[in-house]
Parts: sequence; structure tokens; C-alpha cells
Amino acid sequence: MTFLIKVDGVKCASCVAPIEQALLQVPGVEMANMNFATETATVTGGKGLIFEDLKIVLEAMGYHAQDFTEIRSIPEDERNLKPEAKLQVDMFVAFGFAIPLFFNMFLEMMESPYVIPGVFQLVFASIVQFWPGHRLYTSAIRAAKKGYANMDTLVVIGTTAAYTFSLFGVIVDSQELYFEASAVVIAFVLLGRYWETKAKHTAREAIRSLMEQIPETAWVKRKGQVIEVFLSQLKVGDVVIVKAWDRIPVDGKIIQGQSEINEAMITGEARPVFKKESGKVIGGTLNGSGTLEVKVTAIGTESTLSKMIKLVEQAQSSRPPIQQLVDKVASIFVPFVIGVSLLTFLLWLALGFEFEQSLIPAIAVLVIACPCALGLATPLAVVVGIGSLAKRGVVIKDLRVMEVLTKLNMVVFDKTGTLTRGEFKITKTTSFIKKKTEDELTKIAASLQQGSEHLLAIPFVKKVKHSDLLKVTGFKSLPGKGVEGKIGRTSYALGSKGYMKSLKLKVPTLRIKGTETIIFLAKLGAKPELLGCYYLEDTPRAMAEKVIRKLESQHISTYLLTGDINANAQELAKKLNMTNYKAEASPAVKLSTLENLRKEGYILGMVGDGVNDAPALATADVGFAMGSGTDVALEAAPITLMRTNLELIPISIKLSHKVLTVIKQNLFWAFIFNIFGIGLAAFGLLSPMIAGAAMAFSSVAVVLNSLRLRKA
Repeated sequence: MTFLIKVDGVKCASCVAPIEQALLQVPGVEMANMNFATETATVTGGKGLIFEDLKIVLEAMGYHAQDFTEIRSIPEDERNLKPEAKLQVDMFVAFGFAIPLFFNMFLEMMESPYVIPGVFQLVFASIVQFWPGHRLYTSAIRAAKKGYANMDTLVVIGTTAAYTFSLFGVIVDSQELYFEASAVVIAFVLLGRYWETKAKHTAREAIRSLMEQIPETAWVKRKGQVIEVFLSQLKVGDVVIVKAWDRIPVDGKIIQGQSEINEAMITGEARPVFKKESGKVIGGTLNGSGTLEVKVTAIGTESTLSKMIKLVEQAQSSRPPIQQLVDKVASIFVPFVIGVSLLTFLLWLALGFEFEQSLIPAIAVLVIACPCALGLATPLAVVVGIGSLAKRGVVIKDLRVMEVLTKLNMVVFDKTGTLTRGEFKITKTTSFIKKKTEDELTKIAASLQQGSEHLLAIPFVKKVKHSDLLKVTGFKSLPGKGVEGKIGRTSYALGSKGYMKSLKLKVPTLRIKGTETIIFLAKLGAKPELLGCYYLEDTPRAMAEKVIRKLESQHISTYLLTGDINANAQELAKKLNMTNYKAEASPAVKLSTLENLRKEGYILGMVGDGVNDAPALATADVGFAMGSGTDVALEAAPITLMRTNLELIPISIKLSHKVLTVIKQNLFWAFIFNIFGIGLAAFGLLSPMIAGAAMAFSSVAVVLNSLRLRKA
């Protein structure tokens, strides 16, 4: 059982480790990952694990937990927007009272007669310290109660020290006041946090845009009436009415009506698809001019769009190996910085400096070292990168796949439905016996194929009226071979030449064009007999050759691996300028071929249609499932191409390189910033104000660098 939990109130990277450790203490939890950028925790455990147990632990730590395991049709939880609005108010209040104190510092340096009196400075600083700053105190106190320190601990210690020292100065009428340091630092901390919050919402844009496609209500037939209900009230088997130009609310099958459906959000195809009775529809797609009655086949988490959204959310919550190191550093970073700050204070005192002179560099060390940039470096780049791919129609299950993508040196392609369009047409039918006409044989073949999901089944079923299809019992689908079934008392087989030979049938040598496929029909029993054959033709996808060239320009070899006959494979390889190919490969041969290629040192990507190629997709280092999100495609391959666009493969590889490059850039600058910043602050070369500004803008720099991926 895996839970996806929205955790409100996670303020910094150093909060991640304590949350994960607390969740791992819950009985039954096997794995817990907390993502700072998405504010979500992914928790995996046994069947007995329930959300309430996890919620109790999180709320005991002071966080608000919501179960996001079941994706709902609400575009954005209101609670996600309110904190941002409140934070904006706090930020404006902080700057409103901090700016006068900031300019007052320059007036004091110039010995101006117009300086703000100490009492008024105290009032301004107190407002900032305890109004906008209350959120920092709340977070720091909550962390302290649980026995750990976070980023807010650093800010609270530093600003409280400056504020308290200045308060004492007002009481004794001292001229040494540092109210501007505490107020400006809080203002800049809130500015950085505001930009982080905005960036997180921007990064999750792809998910929100997908969720917005699902209507909140549906018109359903109940007791002879048509009523409007919320989607949560629907159940499988209900009949919903989809009016013209409305969005289809659920996955289902058309039982009455016909219309053109715009499935661009799933398939990427701009041209609407005509669908009639028995046609399948996907929730979130747009109905055309016809009114439809649709029988519900999937709701909630079982719908195609919900599965897609869930996979993207899980991928955004996953972490690459490099992030594990960052999390360990963040967990010990705050105690380390507090130690450095204390040591700085004591050393300055030991060197003969006065108390206030020693306090300022110690405060600056605390402020400059806030690990916001470090915590955002990896997860924000991941969220933006995976979201950018999702908008293009690429669903990635796990971030680790992106790292493998950058190492691929060979991509293996299936033929039918992958490099070719998979839209077969029966160009010729031949009967080998006089007892049956070609139409009678086609009726038998189409009846056998009505239970198959393979692309080759479609032209057969289209060839015969639905009412003319015969009842088939004992249906069997044999991957890489064909299908079997019984009509009446007679058993039949429909499949490839190799399959017919395995049935001990003598197959005649037939002349075919290089782009044709032949399917044979045979009667089984005591005396198996070959009844006829069908010539089917497919064409390469328009962008196939272009994609092969793009991959090779990225120094990635290509390989054609198909169950089709050698003549067809050779013809296609020639058209696409592919030198490596293997034909007549059964699923077992495909697996062994992949293993042999891996032994030769290749890191493999496998591209298939997600049905017959499921074993190969799962075996490859990275599997790309083509198609519009079938269950097999979503489960078998770590990457699903929701749109039948081969160009998404080199795009995915290129964007993965960019994501990892941005992560490395973010981490480099975050580490460098902290190392040099702490050093400069400890030597007194940074005032707390400048340190606060630098800390805030380091986070903004990481945010802006990560958001570049939106346009990649």
C-alpha cells in the first residue's frame, strides 16, 4: 500500500529528515520519502497500514496532513492558496516597518539629526519581530519540542539576539542599536519564502492543468430520471449522459449515440476521433456535437487521467541518489551552524572585542547559513522537469529513470504501432479451400479477433458488422503468435506463419511486398487444415526517420526488434536507415536479445506498444510504452508516452540531461554560497542585513534556475 500525503507546514530542507524518521517509526511503514518542493510525503507499507496512523504522527509534529492518494477533481485545494496570501501580507508588513529602520542606519552613519528615536525603533522592530516573525517562532518552537532544529531556528536565534541586545540598549539609553538587523533579516527571509511558495505552485502547474480537465459533476440516469451528481457519487456500471461540447466526466463505453471526441489532452492528436456504440471514451476529453450515453467502466483512481496524475505526483515526490546526500547534510547542517556561530562569538570575545562587536558576526553566521537554497536545489528542478514532460504527454514513474535516460546508448524499437502507424488495412484475402468463401472466412477471423487487444485485430473487426460476429468460447491470446478460439464445435487458430508451422501445418510460400504482413487462418482438431490468409499493410510513422537521426546525433544507437517476418523488417530498416534489426522475434527471443545487448555494454531503452511488448519493456533499463495510457502500458514501462509521437523519446532524453545539469548547478552554487558565506560572516565581513538579503536571493536564484526548465 502506498500513500501520497500532502504535508502543510514544511518550512525547510532540515525538516525533511525528522518527518521521514517519524513516519518510519509507524508500525507497517517500509519506506518514507518527504519532498520539500512538493510538500508531499510518499509512504509505502503493508496492507494493514492506514492513513490515520500516519496523520496522527504528522499532526503531533505540528503539520497538517491530507491524503492525496486518491486524486480528486478539485483543481487546487483552497488551503494551498491561503498560506501564500497570508505570507504575502506578512512580507509586506515586515518590509513596511523594516525599510524605515534600514534607512535610519544610514542616517546614524551620517550623524544626521533626523534619526528615528530608539523608542520608535523598538516599536517598529517589535511589530516585525512578533507579527510577521511569529511564523518563524512557531516553527522553531515546534521543532525544538520534537528535539531537532530547522532553518527557522537559525533565524529566530539570530534575530532574537539582535533584538534583545537592542532592547537592552534602549533601556540603558545606549546608542548601539541593531533593530534594523533583526527586522530586515525577517523581511528578507519572508521574501525568499514567498518566492519559494510561488515557485512550488508554478512547478505543479502541469498537474493542476490536468486535474482541471475533469468536470466536478456528471448527469446520470437514476430510476428513469436524469440527475446531476458529484463524481464521488458515481459507481461502475452507471450510465451518464454527455451533452454536446461537454467534457466527458469518466472513463466508459458508449452504449448509445455517436460523436467526434477531442482526445488531444491524452493523445496529442489535434484531429477529433469519431466514436460510436462500443467505442471507449476517456474522462477529461472533450465531446463534440453529438449527445452520448456512456456506461461507466472506471472511476476515481482507476481512471486513465487519475492514473496519469498519480504517476506524475509520485515521480515528483521521488528523489535521485544525489538527493539522499543532500538530505543527510541538511539534517546536521543547522546544529553545525549553531556551533559555528557560538564559536565565532567566543573567538571574537577571546580576541578582545566587546560583547556587541562579537555578537554581530555570530548573528550573521546564523542568518547567511539558512539551507533554503540547498533544500530547493534538487526537488524543485525535479518538479519542474517532470511537470514539463507531463505537459508534453510523457509520464515518468520514478525520478531514477531520468538519471538512466542520460546514460542510454541504445534504443530498441518494436515495429508495429511504434515505428509504423499500426493502422493496418486488409488489402487482400485468399481462401485455400472451396467450401468457404472469402467473406465466410473473414467472419470467422473477425470473430476470433474481437477478444484481442492487438493492433492487427482492428482491421478484422472493422471488416465485419458487429451484429454478424460469431460467439467465441475458449478464447486464448498467444503473444507473438496469434489467437485461438472455438466457434460452435470447431476450434480455429489465427496467426503468423511461424505459429502455423508450430501447429504442424504446411504453409505455402507466398509473394508479398516488403511492407505487407500475412496472417493465416486454420481449423484445428484431429486433422488441422489451413483455410486461408490475409494480407495486411502498414506504413512507417511520418517522423520515424527523423527520430532515428536525432537519436544517432545524440550518440545513441538504434535497433529494430520485431515479431514480423524478415522481409518486412528488412524493408523498414532500409527505409529508416537502421543497420541493426532482428525479425520473427517472439517475446522470449526479444528478452534474450535485450540481455545479449546488455552484455555487450549497452544501456538500453525499449520502445513498444505496451501490450505484447510488456516483458521487454519491463526488462530494458528504460521502457517507453507507446499508446494512450492502457493499463498494461502504465504498469509495464517506467515511461509512458501518452501521445503517439516518437519525437517525445529524444525530447525526454534531452530534458533529462537538462534536469540533472540544473540540479548539479543548483547544488554547486548552494554549497559554495554556504561555505563562503559562513566564512565571510565569521570574519565580520558581512552584516546580518546583507547576510539576510544574500540568503533570500540565493533561494530566488535556485528558483529561477529551476524554472528555466519550463521552457526547455
